[in-house]
Amino acid sequence: MKVYHCIIKGIERLDTPRITVNIDFGQEPNSKSYGEGFLRGNNGTIIEFQTTVDAINYLTSCDWELIDSYAFSNSNVKHYHYVMKIKHYS
Repeated sequence: MKVYHCIIKGIERLDTPRITVNIDFGQEPNSKSYGEGFLRGNNGTIIEFQTTVDAINYLTSCDWELIDSYAFSNSNVKHYHYVMKIKHYS
């Protein structure tokens, strides 16, 4: 069994009502998807999330499990992190 983790990151700037959501899968710096921070559907289009809960709901529907969450802020930015895991049996 292999266990994989990811972090859903929500970034809220106090000067805008919109929250930016991206997902960190721990990509290698030389991988094709490094730094993207988003998911692509089967047809290659980017899956956009309006909120962090939207991303959590999507990943839990794909068998990911929420294992931890934490938040912090600095200056005018709030950060929300949700740690997820999935088990693969091979």
